[in-house]
Amino acid sequence: MYYQQAPRHRVSQLTIIEVEFLHDLVLRQSTDAQHIIELERLLQKEGISNQRLRIANNTLSKQYHGLRMAQTESMDIREGLMREISELEEVIDSNKETIRLLHEQLTDYKSAERK
Repeated sequence: MYYQQAPRHRVSQLTIIEVEFLHDLVLRQSTDAQHIIELERLLQKEGISNQRLRIANNTLSKQYHGLRMAQTESMDIREGLMREISELEEVIDSNKETIRLLHEQLTDYKSAERK
């Protein structure tokens, strides 16, 4: 099937009803032949060729892959930060204990000095 490509300056003007139809079609993931024919009619009406759809799909796939990679990387960074925070909390707790012991020693030293 041959689709005529629309001029590059043309902006798609799908109606709300057509957009809702396409949305419903995607949600139901229908393979009903009538829906496919209707979808092809809408795409042809808008001058959207199979090649343009493939290019758009490839672009979206690459963007999705990039987002998944970024999400994985950010989760790795988050896990690393959580480990560092945990280690810092342990150091803080250790320092608090050291300060408590030093304060105790200082108090004992001052008491012994007064005697």
